[in-house]
This record gives sequence, structure tokens and C-alpha cells, in this order.
Amino acid sequence: MRLYENVLLALLIMGTVSIAHADPTDTASVTVRKVADHLTDTDFEFVSPQLGDFTLSAGTARIFANLAAGDYEIRELAIPDWQLYRIRAESTTSAATDTFDWLTSTLSFRLDTGEMLDLTFYNKSLSPQDQAPLPAVPAPSAALLAGLGAALLPSLRRRRFV
Repeated sequence: MRLYENVLLALLIMGTVSIAHADPTDTASVTVRKVADHLTDTDFEFVSPQLGDFTLSAGTARIFANLAAGDYEIRELAIPDWQLYRIRAESTTSAATDTFDWLTSTLSFRLDTGEMLDLTFYNKSLSPQDQAPLPAVPAPSAALLAGLGAALLPSLRRRRFV
């Protein structure tokens, strides 16, 4: 007898006990991942009428398992200095349907029976400190270049090219 997480139903029928369990292929799952373009400890907040509210930090994921087939929504709440710029959805079914509303940052999707959907939300930092250019590397001085040239020329002269 196989037992699946949180699904065990005992039925008493004519003095015998029958165990009914859900086939794991009858349920769907969604994995939500968060990727940010800079290392950060910022918590990104999500709301979903079907999955509940949850928080992810960059580089983390949340798995929602044993979901019924149907329509779902996930919305990422706006955070100062961060912009959602991409969502990647990968599904085990070829008939995956999803729509994204950029004005509300809401992803709507339909899960099929047995589907495993992987969603990755990508954010980039809009903070001025993250947008600042890298410090300039000082150009080598003329004396240093002259010294390197003098050191390299004798070695080049020793080579013979035929």
C-alpha cells in the first residue's frame, strides 16, 4: 500500500476498511523562483488568492504541491528601487496558457492535471548605488609603458622567424 502526503481516507464498507489515496499524477505543482540582478537581502512579496501570500528573497524558491487543476494568479508587489522585468514559465505540458498584466504585475495561468509549472520572476535594481559605473582603472603611465617596451624588445629580438 502506498501512502501519499496528507491524503489518507479510510472508508468503512461492510465491515472492511478500504484505503483510498490520490494518484500523484492527478494533482499539479507550481515552483516559484526569485532571481535578482544584484546580491540583496530584500524580501519580494507575492500575493495569490489561490496559493496564499508568500515572500521570497533572491535565489530562493517555494514549491506548491498537490494543487487541483484550474486557474491561478500570482502577483508580485512593487518594491522601491526594484523592477520586475521578466518572467519565465516552463511547463511539463505543451498546452500551458498564461498571461501577464504588466500594469498590475499579475501572472494568470491555468494548471492541467499532473502539470508541473516552474515560474521564475526576475528583478533588476533601480538603486543609484547599483547603477553607478564601475570605478575607472587608471591608464598606465608613459614611464611604465616605456619600461615594459624596453623589457619586451630584447626578448623579441632573440626570436628568429623563418
